[in-house]
Amino acid sequence: MAEINFIIDFESFRLGQDPVLVHLDRIFLLAEPATQVKGSSEDAIQEAKRNRVREMEMKLLEGTQQLKSEMNTSWLGSLISTIVGNLKLSISNIHIRYEDTESNPGHPFAAGITLEKLSAVTVDDSGKETFVTGGALDRIQKSVELDRLALYLDSDIVPWHINKSWEDLLPSEWVQVFRNGTKDGKPANILVKKHTYILEPVTGNAKYAKLRVNEFADSGQPLQKAAVNLDDVTLCLPKDGYRDILKLADNFAAFNQRLKYAHFRPHVPVKSDPRSWWKYAYKAVSDEVKTG
Repeated sequence: MAEINFIIDFESFRLGQDPVLVHLDRIFLLAEPATQVKGSSEDAIQEAKRNRVREMEMKLLEGTQQLKSEMNTSWLGSLISTIVGNLKLSISNIHIRYEDTESNPGHPFAAGITLEKLSAVTVDDSGKETFVTGGALDRIQKSVELDRLALYLDSDIVPWHINKSWEDLLPSEWVQVFRNGTKDGKPANILVKKHTYILEPVTGNAKYAKLRVNEFADSGQPLQKAAVNLDDVTLCLPKDGYRDILKLADNFAAFNQRLKYAHFRPHVPVKSDPRSWWKYAYKAVSDEVKTG
């Protein structure tokens, strides 16, 4: 389940003369494990893998050829360089959450990352926002502001539940759910459970500079420089959280093991044909012994 709002402001600026603003707001993702493996033939598995590899190779090749074709045009290449070098980025209201009810039976847990805001702008030597033309990618100076980045791991939680389809939620309800959780199948009005933070909300800023090659040679300074300033950073992993992480690792290790022998797995329930499941177990163990 996910809701993402993506905005690129093209109306209020002159392309190549004013910075392009990319604003990502209210990125909400809710994930859960899907570790059930269905049986399929080994040939089908290998063919699916080959198809995915071919698709990725074709997309990469097409993208590379398109980029080369565009960059061969000096004017267009200069325009792209100016746009990218002066890009203004704003990311706000981010919450990515993973809920797990199967890794540690009887002790469901949730992990998530939240971000209030992250912004980046091009600045001059004095730190003021500016617009660079002519070789904008050769010499970049960026200022980054970070507001309340946090990582949590909540143990023994009640998984979020909505009585209606997630697709039917209003944008305001998405915000309500990812801010407060759910109660009685509806978005909660107040925070249901306070988060147990691994990384307490942290705020700070950073500056990044990429110098031209000739500047690097003349001044003896590093080609790229970065400085990061953060408020107090507090890290903590409680005992229950450590337990949940170990259970999660065990669950995914078991899933990978099941996936490895999916082509042996019967297509019928255990009760209807236990003999085929005994054969499945024998083949899996035999194959493990051979490869081990």
